Amino acid sequence: MLPFHHRAGLPARIPHTQSHNLSRDIRFTDHPESAGFSADTYCRRGPDFPMMSWLIPETGQRNVRVVVCGFADNAAVGLITERIMYRVLYAVICSLFCTGVYAAPQEAQPRARIIINEVNSSIVLGSDRNTRLLRLALRVSLTNESVEPITVVRNQFQLFANGQTVTEAAPEAGDDFVQKTVQQKQAASGWLWFSGIPLNGEETPLTLQWTLSKPRSLDAKSEPGSSTDLEEPKEESETQPDPADAVTVNLTQELRKLNAVEKWRIGPDGELQVLAVHRDLDVLAAWSIVDELKNLSAGGIQRLLLVPASGTQPAVTDEFSLWLSSMTEGGTATQGQPLPVPMPRAEVTFKSVSLASFPEVAGRPFRSGRRGVQQFRNVDDAVSTALTPLYRFVPVEQAIADLSNSQAGIRRAAMAGAVDRLTAEQATAILERAHSGSESLQLEVASYLNLIPGRASVDALREMCLGDNAKVSAAALRSLAQSRDESAEDAMAEIWKAGTTTPALQSAMVEAIVESLDDRWLPLVADYVSDFLQQATQPDSATIPVDSIAGALLFLHKRDGTTTDAEVRTQILNVRNPSIQDIFLQHLMQTNQPANEATIRECVTTRLDEGQISPVVASAAAVYRDPAWTNALLTGFTLAKNDNRASPQFFHAALECASNEQLDKLAQKLDDFNVNQRAELLQHLARTNHPNWRTYAAQLLTKPNERCSEVIQLLAQDASEESLLILRNRLESYVAGLEGTSDASVEGQHFFQTLMVHLSMFVHPECRRVVNRMSRNASVYVSERAARLKADSFRRSPAFRLMLTETQQRRDGKNSEADQTLNDCLDLDPLLPEIYVRRASMRMHAEQFAESMVDLKMADQLSPEDIEVQSMIGLVMVRLDDISNGLQFAEETIAMAPQDWTSLYNGACTFARATESKVPTPEDRQKFADRAIELLRQTAVLKFNDSDHMLKDADLFSLHQHAEWQNIVGLVNANKDPAPEAPQKDQ
Repeated sequence: MLPFHHRAGLPARIPHTQSHNLSRDIRFTDHPESAGFSADTYCRRGPDFPMMSWLIPETGQRNVRVVVCGFADNAAVGLITERIMYRVLYAVICSLFCTGVYAAPQEAQPRARIIINEVNSSIVLGSDRNTRLLRLALRVSLTNESVEPITVVRNQFQLFANGQTVTEAAPEAGDDFVQKTVQQKQAASGWLWFSGIPLNGEETPLTLQWTLSKPRSLDAKSEPGSSTDLEEPKEESETQPDPADAVTVNLTQELRKLNAVEKWRIGPDGELQVLAVHRDLDVLAAWSIVDELKNLSAGGIQRLLLVPASGTQPAVTDEFSLWLSSMTEGGTATQGQPLPVPMPRAEVTFKSVSLASFPEVAGRPFRSGRRGVQQFRNVDDAVSTALTPLYRFVPVEQAIADLSNSQAGIRRAAMAGAVDRLTAEQATAILERAHSGSESLQLEVASYLNLIPGRASVDALREMCLGDNAKVSAAALRSLAQSRDESAEDAMAEIWKAGTTTPALQSAMVEAIVESLDDRWLPLVADYVSDFLQQATQPDSATIPVDSIAGALLFLHKRDGTTTDAEVRTQILNVRNPSIQDIFLQHLMQTNQPANEATIRECVTTRLDEGQISPVVASAAAVYRDPAWTNALLTGFTLAKNDNRASPQFFHAALECASNEQLDKLAQKLDDFNVNQRAELLQHLARTNHPNWRTYAAQLLTKPNERCSEVIQLLAQDASEESLLILRNRLESYVAGLEGTSDASVEGQHFFQTLMVHLSMFVHPECRRVVNRMSRNASVYVSERAARLKADSFRRSPAFRLMLTETQQRRDGKNSEADQTLNDCLDLDPLLPEIYVRRASMRMHAEQFAESMVDLKMADQLSPEDIEVQSMIGLVMVRLDDISNGLQFAEETIAMAPQDWTSLYNGACTFARATESKVPTPEDRQKFADRAIELLRQTAVLKFNDSDHMLKDADLFSLHQHAEWQNIVGLVNANKDPAPEAPQKDQ
């Protein structure tokens, strides 16, 4: 056998660029079995000892040298063994250090890995009421799997729904994916927000893609000589990023993983199926859990409970709760109706479905408004409610055995379902648990012992009531108070007697009686109140527990405790503690007995004289009113000005008690009160119809930073001539103060709009006059809002829709029907000036000028200084040949609104019609024509551009022969927007 030898001149290592496929770079040399080894691997052998040495190329960070001893050259068995050894050694080395030696070349590995940490979703309304859209938030982590650092930014992530790109949404609460440079094995985390995902009742396939570099467009031009010039285009998406730079996550599958549930069954025969979820129960969770629900229903499950998994705090949305309710027997009525949110149809029905320990999602933009399944605060309540009906039919022995169950909900359900079916022996066993069980077991047993008939259960409850455990005692008292056994009264009397030396026990007993609403215990409560009153008159009354006295008084009040009221009236003035006295004072006010009034007045007077005012005393003073209390209440108000709770009550009581003279003095000191107090004072003055309240209101309207909305509303509600005059004058003075200013402040805008809105609501002619003045004000801020409010008041009219019908009838040529419709409009709203203006226009064009003038005068009375009405009056006067007065009226209208092209254009029509009359001389007619042309020229300066109407307007026909007519038409045409350029034809 020829020895291996080192071939001179060969490199000692394989280049790193070839390390991914070592099978083509390693082969034997000078050996019959050396096929497949390259010269880049060398072997060494000493002169006396056969040795093989390979340097394995660098793979990752490994560089391994393997040295193997050989055999003697002249031994045949050594030759065979050495050959076998080389084959085995070659396979072992390649399997350990040369991964994928025999594998085909692999695809490029992704440069990053994405993990979906959290998914939040919410439902929003679409452009119409029937469309529902999904807003999605993903908290993702991206780990760099490459050796080079990468920069991760938000716009590298794209979400696809049904293959369509989803719109990126603005983050909420500042949560967003922040740009970050990520080193090898490091991760970048953040939130991704998407919106506009349609919900159509089918599960939407969702895919999240991250691309490091900008995607390459498939239809982009290739470089000259590239292989893409010769290949056929592939059917792929619009862009195809480099596989090494893109990571795609099947978000639908990830959601199913996140929505995985844990299952177990509890109760008799495992009738209650519990599902523990790990994330929010929302519309996305429905698609993941619907198959599980179908399988459970097919398996015979009738009762279902959903709870959070251990260590999680998922929430439940109302659409998911509503979806669950459609699967219950009580919710079958909604199964045939569409849900407010498209959800999967399970087509299954459970007898009971409930939720426990889920916080409801709050502040969501979409709420269904319907009620879903029942939600419990804790799991025990839900389990008890779900299993109690089952335990009513299971053997009593099984129910008793389940009283030892580790879960409190099962124990409670077993007790509630079997307590009224126990034999004497079984009841005795239950009673033994009440005596010797743990605190939790005693609490559960005590709640149901009142249902077990017999003295033994009552004795057990009595013993628990007198025990040292306060929680067990309170539960036993509630149960004993509800017991219908004859011995319960004796037990209650015994406990009551023991409570005379233990006030806490007696208070707990009263609370249990109040909760039971049982009239049997009325004497006990009456005795408790009587004893309490006696103790309250003693010097040490400050130490009396008062937690139960209010409930006891309410208990007696609902049962007509007249005898107790008499004792309260006798003792209340002797009560030492003011806070305790307040309790009895409030009780006397609530009973509302005529005999109580004198005592209440005396108590209030005494407390005010002593300076011991309280909110209860103030409430009593506000009800029974006495001017003698006003000063004391104001003093208490001044002392309590920093108490936001008591101060308003004291001030309100003082106003209610004050006489007119006292109110005058308060009103004269308006500046001594804050804004809220001034507003309340004015409201009180207006409510009592104080003779000077409008004067004070006008004074408040002139003050800055006041609550003027309330003042304006009070004056508008009063709607007297004086109140409306105050509002009109204030509006005009405010607008006059805007002259020379660019705009109003925020407070000023609110004040102006509030005034304008309230005035525009009135059909009062003077209110309409002011609004008409505002609509032609030089300030665009004022005129635009006034014009909008005029239009709004027109739309509010009951005749508005009928006037739309009249307009359509005119267009259809049905003039007789339109005339009748106008008359019907007047029947609906005889105070709407627009109706008279429209009928006047129809009559004027029919040359019924006298009838037209009647309508115009009526419109002018209803809405004075309306530019349209004024312009038409002058025009009709000219048509009636009242040339001089008509033209003068037209000039006055133009002077009212010199910058309003409506008044200028209508004035031009009036002067043009004057040229058609035979009354003026030819010289005057020429002057009228020149004046009309000048007015049209001014109209064009104001950007009037309707030349088509101007050319067809019959009022201007007489001007068509004027020398300047064509120039005017040209000026008007110049105001039109330029026509869009026609597209050039392709050459």
